[in-house]
Amino acid sequence: MLIFKLALKDFLSIKFLKYAFIPLLFSFLFVSILVIFGFSFLFNYFNTLFSIDENSFWAWLYAFHFMQIIIAIISILFSSLVIIFASVFLALFITSFLTPFIVKEINSKYYHYEIKNEISFIKIIFEFLKILLKF
Repeated sequence: MLIFKLALKDFLSIKFLKYAFIPLLFSFLFVSILVIFGFSFLFNYFNTLFSIDENSFWAWLYAFHFMQIIIAIISILFSSLVIIFASVFLALFITSFLTPFIVKEINSKYYHYEIKNEISFIKIIFEFLKILLKF
């Protein structure tokens, strides 16, 4: 129980809250911007799709205002679901690169273990780029 109290106390500190919420906020903003532009492209696609042939059933159905509202609501709901899931996965990806800093903080606070071969953030990025370039 003592370990759980210490972990909760550490998690609620300002430093660890930054490690937890900054990646989530960055990824949420990034994915939100992508979805906003994607939603405008989707709406333009619907407008061009239904305005090609004036005598088609889909153009007649899309002419009703309630159909446009239903399509907009479904698009917004789907976009918000994509925002939530994509921002969480992107935040997990960003947080994985912050793991050495989190471990260093916990080590300096509780364990005082001397690290002999410390890996810098730049080395991590170079290794990641090497993996990407192999594909």
